[in-house]
Amino acid sequence: MNAAYNGRNIAAYFADEWQITPDLRIDAGFRIENQNVDATLENVDFDVDLDGDPNTLFNNNAAILNGSFRTIDFDETETSWTVGANYNLTQDMSVFARINNGQKFPQFDNLRDGVDNIQKIDQYELGFKASTDMVSVFATLFYNDFTGLPDQRFIDGENVIIISGSNAIGVEGEFVVRPFDGLSLALTGTWQDADFDGNSSNAGNRVQRQPKLQLRFTPTYDIELPWGYATLYGTFTHVGDRFSDPENQQVLDSYQKLDAGIMMDVDNWTFQVTADNLTDSHGLTEGNPRVLGAQTGTAIFARPILGRSFRFSLSYNF
Repeated sequence: MNAAYNGRNIAAYFADEWQITPDLRIDAGFRIENQNVDATLENVDFDVDLDGDPNTLFNNNAAILNGSFRTIDFDETETSWTVGANYNLTQDMSVFARINNGQKFPQFDNLRDGVDNIQKIDQYELGFKASTDMVSVFATLFYNDFTGLPDQRFIDGENVIIISGSNAIGVEGEFVVRPFDGLSLALTGTWQDADFDGNSSNAGNRVQRQPKLQLRFTPTYDIELPWGYATLYGTFTHVGDRFSDPENQQVLDSYQKLDAGIMMDVDNWTFQVTADNLTDSHGLTEGNPRVLGAQTGTAIFARPILGRSFRFSLSYNF
């Protein structure tokens, strides 16, 4: 690619917080931003046979610069804002709410492909939090609505951009118990239902690579030793099944992973040993984005989690 870009972003923002009563706090913010992009790009001819011989497959269907140029002139201004509130029910418990409206300008590569739409998101949160010496609870109900999402596809050898939207409703939470000094048991998780919407052909399908349920259980134990301190920790992770494609035809099965570690502080020295994926379990995080629908064959292209591994570290604090 032969291109020259000149980009400029100018933004101004305001944010403040007000303590309305001893128990009620409200905050708000506003941002206005302008993005200006000027570019000159050399055009490309595709499917060129460099030597006119169809039998030399290595240089058939080539892409070459053709000496002609096109320009990009993008100049847009958008606003974003947020409003939130927190109310203390007691000294240890409170409820909160927040509304966000945000934008995302196209990147240089988006503009090169002719995609100049601005992505927009509306977010709504309603939550509860409580904390005592023995128990901590944090729970949030959320709803997100995205519009103007570009989705890149390769159809019959062509790069095709499809604009769609999505929405998600869910709840995320964290529950921590400290039954006695040194021991902490934390359970965190997210359940969400994220679907495509709008005029896309995938409207109603689940958003790719987004599991409905994720859980993590993390015990931590701190030990005071005659020569220093030691912390034992571990994490059990569950990731639910997902789809790798917007068409919801290629399933990525759920998987579980177990990690553990120990960290010791002795004088100014810190020793740490971390074991990742102790059970050497198998799992896929995403499939092949260049394939529409289900992949064929007994094996598929996908990105796996890493197998069992160990990491040792030693540091000295001056």
